[in-house]
Amino acid sequence: MHRGIAWLLSVAAIGSAWWLAGHPGYVSPEQKHQYDHAAKNVNNSPKLYRWQDANGVTQITQTPPKSRKYIVVSTRDDQNIMESTAPAPEPPQ
Repeated sequence: MHRGIAWLLSVAAIGSAWWLAGHPGYVSPEQKHQYDHAAKNVNNSPKLYRWQDANGVTQITQTPPKSRKYIVVSTRDDQNIMESTAPAPEPPQ
């Protein structure tokens, strides 16, 4: 009986340490899909993710945000292809 309790406490301690350490080694299904997709497309152009934060500010990041809608922005190695939301400023005279 005492071995069972000791074993249970050991498992609980290890699980708690793993949880508090930020789940090292754990990969969510979404992350696994992204890693698999990235591995298949190593030679493809990099992707950027455009999304709005809680304050409505547009963010552009290399990783998709969690629990927010985002738009994938395609890029090429020699040129960035992003639509502009505002006209370009006039050049100085």
